[in-house]
Amino acid sequence: MCFLNFLKGGDFSVVEKVLVKRIPLLIFPLVIGLSPKIQRKNLNAVLITFVISTIAASVVTYFRGVSSFVITPEALTDLAFKVIIHRPYFGLFCAFGILALLFLLHKKINIFLNLLIIVSAAYLLFFIVFIYAKMALVGLFVTAAFLVLLALIYRKYYTYLMILVVTCIVSFVMLYHVNAKVQRYTQSAIINTQNIIQGKGFSYEKYNILIVGSINVRYINWGCAFTILKANYQWVSGVGAGNAQKNLQNCYKDRNTWVYDNRMNAHNQFIQETLYTGIFGLLLFLSSLLVPGVMAYKKNNFLFIAFILIFIFCSLTENILERQIGIFFYAFFNSLLFFNSGQRDSTNIVS
Repeated sequence: MCFLNFLKGGDFSVVEKVLVKRIPLLIFPLVIGLSPKIQRKNLNAVLITFVISTIAASVVTYFRGVSSFVITPEALTDLAFKVIIHRPYFGLFCAFGILALLFLLHKKINIFLNLLIIVSAAYLLFFIVFIYAKMALVGLFVTAAFLVLLALIYRKYYTYLMILVVTCIVSFVMLYHVNAKVQRYTQSAIINTQNIIQGKGFSYEKYNILIVGSINVRYINWGCAFTILKANYQWVSGVGAGNAQKNLQNCYKDRNTWVYDNRMNAHNQFIQETLYTGIFGLLLFLSSLLVPGVMAYKKNNFLFIAFILIFIFCSLTENILERQIGIFFYAFFNSLLFFNSGQRDSTNIVS
């Protein structure tokens, strides 16, 4: 049913293009799933190769002329072209690379390699900040914190878990009452969160250009998507891949010329899937993330959990599966980590 909704109506050339791009989502699970499990050292080699490739790609950015940490409105468009990979995707790759390195650090290797891993992780963190990949940065820290709590629960260290939670709460409360800066930052964060939930625009004079641009543009993306889904109960069955962009363009035309000219998608993978196939397609997509996540937890495969979590975070503000590079990344590592982990076997990443 979801597949038929995906195909229904609209420009079939667009449907064909989307389907062709998504072929890796079928091919990688079939090939990797039917292949013998790889040894842990080979899996680690793949992760290390990915990290090296990500670092190498980041170096090209400097040669292309990113000149300043402080991005001006005039330089905002230039930054998009100077970064060799689209910033949200680059941030996702760096964040996953950091998590992979931290899991490799868990292994018993020599001091030199441990130091190299730490330096590489620190560099990738620096680069995420350098290219202003905001959601990747937020997702990285939230994922890391969640994994710490999950590890304590998994190993039944409930006492340590309670001590950690209580210590964090008490420390924050004390800092809040004695430090004026913490009070201001906390109050500002609460107000800004409320503004985002209410869809209020952010001022270009008060906030960084990249923060303002990202939030305000997504109000338009999401607002138009919701408008389309509400019309004639389209949220039930979706509008199909061939109609999604056309409907968004019709809405953008009356709301923002820049967004219309750039033919922007919904900039949220979950909303985009709902546009394509409705609520049933969304539920199917969510189950494709939740079920493997639960299985990964049962198999003690925390790296796979980290991969799923960082993908979810970045998918909240970007259509990761709308570009070939995002599809290949997700399909490959999702399949590799899913089919090459087992309870207490040689391929278990965290044992």
